[in-house]
Amino acid sequence: MADRPALLGSRILGVDVGKKRVGISISDSNAKVATPHSILDRKSALIQIKKIIDDYSINFVVVGIPLFGNNSIMMEASLIQQLATDGLELNSENYYKVKELLASAKDKKLNSLEDAVSFSIELIDNCPIRLYLHDEKFTTKIVQSAARSQNISAKKQSGKLDDLAATVMLQGFLDSLEVET
Repeated sequence: MADRPALLGSRILGVDVGKKRVGISISDSNAKVATPHSILDRKSALIQIKKIIDDYSINFVVVGIPLFGNNSIMMEASLIQQLATDGLELNSENYYKVKELLASAKDKKLNSLEDAVSFSIELIDNCPIRLYLHDEKFTTKIVQSAARSQNISAKKQSGKLDDLAATVMLQGFLDSLEVET
């Protein structure tokens, strides 16, 4: 599990990876409260995230990954599942195992799980950060439901909720740190 004292004094970046967009949220410096930051175009997201990391002096990134779905796929991705459910860092010990898993699973249609983990590996390869995976199960549905309860139509929601989904995911990660201490 992530070490809360190590996280103190540094903002944490939350990333919700989608096919077209990447939602971004940032915690306060005490790693207690997540707030929405921005919605990035997927094609240029890595460059923009690098700038956000520099601008906010971020050392820790949490990427949301979907852990729901086909059980046989999750059996293939058990290492990824363990990283996400146990709050373990995607580090040099498990990095190559995860890369191999993704390479071997190309034909098994991991879809959004593969997208999120592949993006995580790109972040690690390009940014001086510590990276954690966290289950983002139902974050988009939670945000869409909240928007519907405010009478915001699905059409108006389109493309405007990704940063909120990142915030729900990051807050879940931060709350899990509270449980551990």
